[in-house]
Amino acid sequence: MVDLLLAENPQKTIKILNYYNIKKKMITYHESDWYRNKERVLSLLDQYETVGFISSAGSPNLEDPPINLVKFAIDNKIEIEIIPGPSALCSAISLSPIPHTPFVFIGFLDKKNKFIKFFQETPSFIRSFIFFESCHRIRKSINLIKSFFPNNFILILHELTKINQKVIFSKISDIDEKNLAEKGEYTVILYMNT
Repeated sequence: MVDLLLAENPQKTIKILNYYNIKKKMITYHESDWYRNKERVLSLLDQYETVGFISSAGSPNLEDPPINLVKFAIDNKIEIEIIPGPSALCSAISLSPIPHTPFVFIGFLDKKNKFIKFFQETPSFIRSFIFFESCHRIRKSINLIKSFFPNNFILILHELTKINQKVIFSKISDIDEKNLAEKGEYTVILYMNT
């Protein structure tokens, strides 16, 4: 057990704690807090013997916080223990119906669409790219990818591990991006050597 919890989303975390009847001091921590309130965060780390971080969803440091907190701990020889959470990246790999390694994990696609050039210039031994995309940009991104790689296969995973999970595996040219829901989260594998 820890003495203090840093929670990305205390409203979600408190539900879990209450379910298990766990009473702990908890404060909100977002990665942006590191830059605005670095001294406060460091002070808390000094005040408490053990501090835990809980992300609101997914595995910490896979496009989620707390990269600065982890770096600080390592730089200051503070012992770290990890209990990984669910990871859309690992789930996507598990659902891949064709060979995908070696792959490049991109995280979220950049908003200026520079990723197309990156996809085109990556060495040929890379078999796939795995990335996250927001529900607000998924249609635009798939349409753009389709214009450059129409004959490639793609795996589109929507709302992984949730009750309304959807898995689409197809040639990109056969995807109708208008059928992609503009809510929830997406994880995508773009296959390059198929």
